[in-house]
Amino acid sequence: MEPVRQRQDAFRVSGLTIRTTNREERDPATARLGQLWGRFFGEETYASTPQRTADMRIFSLYSAYESDKDGAFDVTAGVEQPVAVILEPV
Repeated sequence: MEPVRQRQDAFRVSGLTIRTTNREERDPATARLGQLWGRFFGEETYASTPQRTADMRIFSLYSAYESDKDGAFDVTAGVEQPVAVILEPV
């Protein structure tokens, strides 16, 4: 299958976020990614996120890198929301 290039309008991903490192993820005692996805699906975050779009895709975003492969970073499991939506803190 050949990749297809598409233009995508801006959108926001809203869901659950954790902060971790590659070293922590290699150790089952400190790994957080499995817990993130378990909570995302267990709490049905994909279905209960307010004002989500009709797009049913689920996104995983890696962001807020501290430095290089050894630094901390954020991982978000979420769904699409329109850019204009601003949620109040919970």
